[in-house]
Amino acid sequence: MLEWGQKRRKKIEFVVREEGGSGRGRHYVAEVRIAGEVRGTGRGSSKKVAEQDAAQSAFRGMRSRKPHGPRHGAGDRAEDRPR
Repeated sequence: MLEWGQKRRKKIEFVVREEGGSGRGRHYVAEVRIAGEVRGTGRGSSKKVAEQDAAQSAFRGMRSRKPHGPRHGAGDRAEDRPR
């Protein structure tokens, strides 16, 4: 996610929105923001896992968006699309 953002000069930011539980029952909710907009949310038993889940959620959302007609510029080439 960070590499994708760097290539496109987008600010990628992970924010842990919620922490709960204790010991082995600990859980986290994280958001990934692209250019200030929340693009994915994830959950996990650690901050890292929650952030990774949020990144995957963002990529799924980006892949499911349908283009509205032909566009020219960044994002049209295969190397510009998230993997």
